[in-house]
Amino acid sequence: MAGVILDCVDFATIGPPAFIIGGLVGLWIFSIYRFPWQHRIIGALLSGAYCMMPFTRFLPLATLVGAWVRFRESK
Repeated sequence: MAGVILDCVDFATIGPPAFIIGGLVGLWIFSIYRFPWQHRIIGALLSGAYCMMPFTRFLPLATLVGAWVRFRESK
């Protein structure tokens, strides 16, 4: 579900505010999974960069990566 939320934020934001909003959402998502603070900050930076990148707006990459990880865990 985290990938879907991040892709929705990516779709709804454009430009430099996308980095800030995506970073805040990434921080929130990583805190739900109770990662240590160092990993939360890295995840927030990566989430912000993902939301700010061009051409990811219409590609649900975060959802696909999350689904792939879940599929690999089930084996």
